[in-house]
Amino acid sequence: MLMALPSLLLCVLAFTPCVRLSSAHLDASVHRAVHQTEHALSYINMRLLQEVDPNTPLCAMCTVEANVSHVSDGQFVQVKVNTSTYATGGEEENQHDAHNRNTHWLAVYSPANADVRKTTPIKYAILGEKYVDASGKAKKSTFRGGKEYVETGIAKVNMQLIDMRTHDFAFYVFSGGLDLTWGSHKPPSKASATLLTRSRAQLSMSESSRPRRPRAALAKEDTLRLTWSDAQAHKGTFRYEVWAGEKLVAGPSSATVKTTYYEADDMCNEPATTYGYRDAGLQHTADIPISSSWDDGAKVRYCLDGVENCYTLRLPRRPGRAADGPTVLLLTADMGQGVHPYDDSTTWPQYGQPSHHVVRNMIQDIEKIDSTVAMHVAGGNVSELRAHAVFHSGDLSYAIGFAAVWDWWLWTIEELTSKIVYFTNPGNHEFDAPKFPADRPASWFRGTDSGGECGVPAAKLMPSPRAGIDRDWWSVDIGLVHMVSINTEADITPGSPQHEWLARDLASVNRSVTPWIVLGGHRPMYIDSTYVCNGTDPFHPNHSGGGGDHEPCDIDVAHYLKMSMEPLLLKHEVDLAFWGHSHVMQRHCAAYNGTCVTKSVPWLPLGANTPTVAPARPGDPGPSDTPPYVRFVEPKATIHLVVGTAGAKHYKNAFGDATDERCLYEYGHVRFYAFNATHALWEFVSLGPIPEASESKAFNAAHIRDTILIERAASPWKSASSPTASSPTAVPSAVIVFIVVMIGVGAAIWAGMKLYRRRQHPLRHDPFTRLEVVEMEPIR
Repeated sequence: MLMALPSLLLCVLAFTPCVRLSSAHLDASVHRAVHQTEHALSYINMRLLQEVDPNTPLCAMCTVEANVSHVSDGQFVQVKVNTSTYATGGEEENQHDAHNRNTHWLAVYSPANADVRKTTPIKYAILGEKYVDASGKAKKSTFRGGKEYVETGIAKVNMQLIDMRTHDFAFYVFSGGLDLTWGSHKPPSKASATLLTRSRAQLSMSESSRPRRPRAALAKEDTLRLTWSDAQAHKGTFRYEVWAGEKLVAGPSSATVKTTYYEADDMCNEPATTYGYRDAGLQHTADIPISSSWDDGAKVRYCLDGVENCYTLRLPRRPGRAADGPTVLLLTADMGQGVHPYDDSTTWPQYGQPSHHVVRNMIQDIEKIDSTVAMHVAGGNVSELRAHAVFHSGDLSYAIGFAAVWDWWLWTIEELTSKIVYFTNPGNHEFDAPKFPADRPASWFRGTDSGGECGVPAAKLMPSPRAGIDRDWWSVDIGLVHMVSINTEADITPGSPQHEWLARDLASVNRSVTPWIVLGGHRPMYIDSTYVCNGTDPFHPNHSGGGGDHEPCDIDVAHYLKMSMEPLLLKHEVDLAFWGHSHVMQRHCAAYNGTCVTKSVPWLPLGANTPTVAPARPGDPGPSDTPPYVRFVEPKATIHLVVGTAGAKHYKNAFGDATDERCLYEYGHVRFYAFNATHALWEFVSLGPIPEASESKAFNAAHIRDTILIERAASPWKSASSPTASSPTAVPSAVIVFIVVMIGVGAAIWAGMKLYRRRQHPLRHDPFTRLEVVEMEPIR
């Protein structure tokens, strides 16, 4: 009770209610949690498909063929299915009978000779209006011709195909084999899978041997790192030139190419190690030194195979550079891989569908940003604005052990990653696995969220300044910003390698060169969520399922991160922390220890001409009436932003936490502008409020749904005391004696309480005795 008084007093003084959830509410919230490893490919029950004979289709007269014999990278094909001579109905048939067309689905395999009994398809489409599995559970189809197929047995399915380093594709039509009661992968009673027909003509990929999918990042401030995928060893020379406008300033030059790859045995569990695995090809990497003599905005033209297959990339702003306008970062998280809006595939109906549109908007931002407010803050001295880097904070492709999804995702973001540096860090869907190799430190939460990938594909495919797969944290300076990336899936408690690195890194920042520190991690330190397991003791053993060592629920993780690293953020004056994991945009106050230290205030950047932006949709939980234009004046703690909005389906479990100032269930990304040492701005670029019925297909044009200005002194946080310190004042000696006595009494009470709490929770003090001086109150 005594320890809670300071927090209660702060709440009263700030007129901020300390919201508590009832125990019934907390218990219910656990059951409403979204299972984090489900997607369409996981519905395929490989135990059923193992019984299929791929050489003897059941229906000799049924056909499935594409309308072309060759396809290029990203091209659509139309696949015609005809089962009219065999299947004869829908609901009137037994739900597990092959005659029921609502059990039919079209699968695409590549290469064409892939064994359907050992590997999953690269995508598939439910052919009827819905799919009904053997247990009677149904799933609605995304195929527009489903009703007609049930009536006639004829379907024309549009599918987009990409180069996956294999030369050909094959199409199969199955009845049964999908298990919508996901999780057990145990066939329900009477369940079966039947191969109705397969394609006879071969569909080939044009130029399938070309190197593709370049991804750029910085290995360090003076080194550009480029990685790309290939089916074969690198041939010839990697060549590049550097241009400043129309002037050639360096090159033609060549760079050494290094090659790496990964195999199924490098990962940890199935499906990544078994039926979800496919050859990811060779990953080639070249490092290009960046000269300090090159102008800001210089472009690198590089060719992956000698003088062909060429791309152009704009270099990021050099550290400390501000003369040519603000440093602009695009921040995002939780993207996933949806199919194209005109693709009839069922693959990814839940996660990632809007990602195509979010990527489209980010591509526009790397060419030119259209923002009246940002231009106004810049003072009109800037001719145009454009992004300098992308920072994607975890949950990248949502492959979850199905390697084909990585190919689809790399294709989706290629126009970004080939033109601008694209930084990533791991989320639970890249890293968490129940069993790690003996020579690798396990994930903090374990669980099954990566589908057994345990960080391998993300580290091999996406370049970054990381020191290695087991030290997947890094920092880099771009313009006026010191970017810091942490791995929330790895141990970050005091004394851990990651914590010690973070302390050293933040202490080394030169604020005269990079006055702004932006920290990114996947699981959020501040989150408005009802997803809680144990709540007040994040180091309690995991009883929520999933096989992990520590509770993975939002509130437990937030408390763990506060206890582990929030003192570092306060000590080193980190300006902004942005997070993902929760599929929502939340803007929190400048907070410490779960309490607002500095709140935003309304702001009219353009006076009476400031455009009106609608609040969050009526009926959405969370504070939706906060003005869309706000500013933080001299914030004295880190401002927190959750932006898990790049494409993964929303799950709406915000309840109105005291630190949450704005909550939007919309898709989009954030622009962060650093103008100088005293002013920064962020804008949430949204696809707009989208009716649930059209969420997977139609989107509005991008527009700004939240705008925040940060104003501060040139020396951050120095003009006033920190949240945990007070200015010294002269006091009489008698008062000093009284204070000393009271401190002694308080210390005795505190020690007794501490001993009691350790006896109550013997695991609590074990790895965290170093944190006793920053004991935190329960999250409210």
